[in-house]
Amino acid sequence: MSTSDQSSEGGVGPIYDEAGFDAVVNLIAAARQRAVQAVNTQLIDLYW
Repeated sequence: MSTSDQSSEGGVGPIYDEAGFDAVVNLIAAARQRAVQAVNTQLIDLYW
């Protein structure tokens, strides 16, 4: 394991960019919302 993969508190694990992680979480949430909307649209078309 390289030193760039270790945290400054004794090498417990990789350092994560919190802003980058939040961006990924937001992308997942947006994709989930689009999936729900697509399913709802198809269900309405099916029953219409």
